[in-house]
Amino acid sequence: MKFDCIVSVASCTVLCSFFLDRRCTLVSATNMERIEFQNEIIKLDEERPVSIHGNLRRRGQAEQVTVSLPLVDGTYVTTEDPEEKHDGSKKIYVDDSPFRSISFLKFNTECVNGIIQSIKLKLPVADTSVNGGVVSKTRSDWVSSELIYTNIPDAISNRVSIGKVTKGTVVDISIPKQFLDSSENMVAFRIDPRHNDGADYYKEGIVLEVTYSGPVKEGCTSHEMNPEIELLSQIEQEMEPQSQSSDRYFMIKLYWEQGYYWQETRSERRFCVDCSGDCRSGRVKIRQCDYKREKQFWRYNGGKLESKVSPGYCMSYSGSASRGEKIELKECERATKFQGILTPPNQNRFKWHPLGNNQLCMTNPHHPRDNEELRFNDCETAYRDETAFWVTGSGWTSLGGYPPNRPRNLS
Repeated sequence: MKFDCIVSVASCTVLCSFFLDRRCTLVSATNMERIEFQNEIIKLDEERPVSIHGNLRRRGQAEQVTVSLPLVDGTYVTTEDPEEKHDGSKKIYVDDSPFRSISFLKFNTECVNGIIQSIKLKLPVADTSVNGGVVSKTRSDWVSSELIYTNIPDAISNRVSIGKVTKGTVVDISIPKQFLDSSENMVAFRIDPRHNDGADYYKEGIVLEVTYSGPVKEGCTSHEMNPEIELLSQIEQEMEPQSQSSDRYFMIKLYWEQGYYWQETRSERRFCVDCSGDCRSGRVKIRQCDYKREKQFWRYNGGKLESKVSPGYCMSYSGSASRGEKIELKECERATKFQGILTPPNQNRFKWHPLGNNQLCMTNPHHPRDNEELRFNDCETAYRDETAFWVTGSGWTSLGGYPPNRPRNLS
């Protein structure tokens, strides 16, 4: 049985059957004259170098090559501050409430050198969402250092839905082949929101994977970036709790927006995290916000939330953290850590989790009432009850004449 080709790499050789059309098998070979393969003695009569990352096909057919193209530019814009640039951000954001955020990505496609077979956009997910947005093609003549909400390029193609995304995974989006134009060396996408439960993606590790039929272009090599490895690195950095204590105390308020329907009313109500008794034991609860009440002030101390009224006492839960588990107070050296909390002056909403478990969210039972105890629940349930998100700041009262989620001051 004759073979169409071999590819030698150090002491390994790739063998391709003359009549088979499949991925080559990698076998060890030190003798270039004769090799035992599938119980037959085969004489190798030809050696020609090709990319080992491709699928070698029988003589006369183009090989199939997959190239992973790293992100060359990426950013997001938001209606929260339409004139602000976000080119230095480590993440991109897609959200429809309380502010609309749209993301933009750009890739160099010079190494695509043949007829395109498939395209996949790989996004490392930084925040779980029931809908990660929709992808469309856009112009590529922008640079992130100049992009603001008022000058963004329009979508110029049909939109592809991303669907549900889960933090800690890499989502693969199949992109239509017509999105890539062989006459262009760049391709750009925009990701628009389709839900007010926003999605976040890490810029580091975003890859456009293109499979085409044709030769490997001179000067091009397969990109070795592994989105899953990059993602793990990003998550480890993000989950690292703050190592230094802060003297700044702040309030933690249950997020509210127009359209929420709490306790048979669409009117705004403000609930903040509070503590029972002397804040040295007992449960953590929500009460109507009152900036004059010291029990509603906390600081983020080494990944733990410490009471202002009782320094040295922190919120805590059992080490395993379970659905329905209530939050209590204990000495900080014995207390457990949290993740996801955004401290002032960051005024973005956030989901608040036990350390290492983003499937559970801090929330209250169903729609909020004064004096309810805080507990963990699965994030999807908390989202349906409109109690999954929080904001931090200070100066809140039960109601007031300033925006619902913006604190009156940050002192």
